[in-house]
Amino acid sequence: MNILFHFFRFVKDFRSKRGQRYELSTILTIIFSAFCCGFSTYQDIYQFSQENAQFFIDFFSITSSKLPSYSTIRRVIMGLEEEDFFSIFYPMIDSNYNHEDIQDYIAIDGKTLKGTVSNYKEESQNTLNVVSAFSCEENLIIDYRSFEGKKTSEITVVKDLIREIPLINKVFTLDAAHCNKQTTQLIIDRYNNYLITVKKNQIKLFEELELITEKEQSLDKYFKKDISHGREIIRFISVFDGQKIEHKNFQHVQSIIKVNRSGKRGKKEYEETVYYISSKRETAEIFAEKIQSHWKIENMLHWVKDAIFKEDKRRIKCKNSQNKISLITSIIINFLRIMGFESIKEGINWFRKKWKILLQNPDII
Repeated sequence: MNILFHFFRFVKDFRSKRGQRYELSTILTIIFSAFCCGFSTYQDIYQFSQENAQFFIDFFSITSSKLPSYSTIRRVIMGLEEEDFFSIFYPMIDSNYNHEDIQDYIAIDGKTLKGTVSNYKEESQNTLNVVSAFSCEENLIIDYRSFEGKKTSEITVVKDLIREIPLINKVFTLDAAHCNKQTTQLIIDRYNNYLITVKKNQIKLFEELELITEKEQSLDKYFKKDISHGREIIRFISVFDGQKIEHKNFQHVQSIIKVNRSGKRGKKEYEETVYYISSKRETAEIFAEKIQSHWKIENMLHWVKDAIFKEDKRRIKCKNSQNKISLITSIIINFLRIMGFESIKEGINWFRKKWKILLQNPDII
């Protein structure tokens, strides 16, 4: 438990000293213990504390016969600044993510917090959005940025993240929204590489890729067939020389990757062709693996937040609170993965059985 609770000492207490009944570390321990057990709403956290009231009173030597109220828990989450939670998030990553020694592909993707949608019939909404950088090698969230949709854009936030993240010699994987001159050049300038989807939002580049892959000989090919969850997918991956690209904004491309997908979803057949560009030269097999690994950010982060922590069902109108709860969830996901649980559901089930022992014996993990 020291992996997590050790960092509570870096969190500044925003509350007035007058009238305090509980240490901030006590309230944070209750909140984070509840999250580790899968309870992530104000009501669920409060209910968790009440069901375990005597344990917490004894553990913290609380003189009062009561634990922090629902309002106190809510007030602490709302009152702490985003930077306070980052004082837990970033030191945990610095201690457990090997920045220098691993060849890592970093998936970057955005997610809208649907609980901040006020009217589904209105197209233009000032929703809260989160951009995460996810290590496909370590399965850890290594950076987190939030923004309001009407104040800035995902493209701008991603460029800021790439500019500020203290990494070199990594490969950033991104969707087609980030296929532009500024983002790709920024990645190169920061001594990293990229693997990016190309679609018709970059129509000239897209058409050039179509032409090159039709006329030129491929450098390498790879075939893969997957059957899982009622789906059969056949992939043909071909790699071409990226230096054949004449588009002036993408002169640093080393590889063009063409992926032909076909198969069945249930009884329905489908076929599609997708293009990627990369500033690296790799084999078709490696590119195939890394293109698939980009989806880890969906399956191991976004899906986990929605299916297990019910993020999209959380109806909290305050964007500030939604952001902090999403950030706490990211911290808990990292914590459980650092503990060795690839499956967050398995980690939560284990923690529910062991959390009292772990609190009493923090050096166990």
